Order: sequence, then C-alpha cells, then structure tokens
Amino acid sequence: MHAKDGYGVCSNGWYARFARAPPASDGPSTARGRDLSERGRFRDVSPYERLAVDAPPDAVVSALRESLRSRAITEYAVVDHGRDMAAAGAPGFVAWTLVFGNPAAGAKLLERDLAAAVDIPLRLAVIAAESGGSEIVLRDMRTLLAADLAALADAFNDVLRALAADARDRATAAS
Repeated sequence: MHAKDGYGVCSNGWYARFARAPPASDGPSTARGRDLSERGRFRDVSPYERLAVDAPPDAVVSALRESLRSRAITEYAVVDHGRDMAAAGAPGFVAWTLVFGNPAAGAKLLERDLAAAVDIPLRLAVIAAESGGSEIVLRDMRTLLAADLAALADAFNDVLRALAADARDRATAAS
C-alpha cells in the first residue's frame, strides 16, 4: 500500500482514506475501523473503499447495472441523489446508490443475526471523482457486522469488490 493524496492505495486500484495518527499516549484500540499496524499507535481508517473509474458516473451506473444483471443479482433500487436533491430545491451532487442483493445469501446472514437485516441488501455508490471520472464506493461489511460474522462479511466484500471491478472494466471498455 502507498500513499496518494491522503489515501492508502493498494496495487489492485482500491484505496481508503486514512486520518492522521493520534498521539501515542492515546494507546492502541481494538475497535472496528482502526489500523493497528503501528505498534503502540492507532489511526482511524475510513470504512469506505473507493475504486477509481476513468468514465463518467452515468456510464458507470449503467455498467454496474449490467454487471448485476449478468450475475442474476436482484436490483432493488437505483437512487439518483443529485436528481432528488435538485427536485427538493437543494444543491444536487453527482452521486448514485445502487441497492441490490441475493435473497439466499441474505438468508445466511439473517439466520445468524436477524438484526443484521439493517445492513442488507447490499449497496454500492457511484460518485463523481474530484479529478474527473468516477469512483465506485463500498462500505467494508466488517465495519457493519459483528466480529463472529467476519466470514460472511468477507464473502459480501468479495462480491462487492468483484461487481465494482467488473463495472469499472465494462465502463472503461465502452468509453
């Protein structure tokens, strides 16, 4: 991982924003969302992962919807935040949230913790990137689910990352 504009960037193109490390006197933390890589120090890690896409946001939304269809994943909603905000008289942002899922996968989660219903169906966001193009944003499911559900969280994360990467590839191929 290397730093880029305040973000840690992985070799696969994913990056996450890191906050400054607090003074060492604050001590280590075991809370979710903490990076404990520096002995005796901790820093907050954003629960969001971002994948840069060299394509306009609307093309990325279309590519993501195509990726969902190709995998027979149920699309529940596409929220166009900018349109909805503008309709309410508020400044609109170029941002969408896609809500989707697989009921069989959701059942595996809910049989372990029914309260986890608040964290499904899954979602990905598509936002305009500051430098042009787009970003696909996901929230690491480990930040939402209890520690004993880590294996399921990882499986959901794998699906989210695969969908995002496929949408990136589809959108950039079409550009």
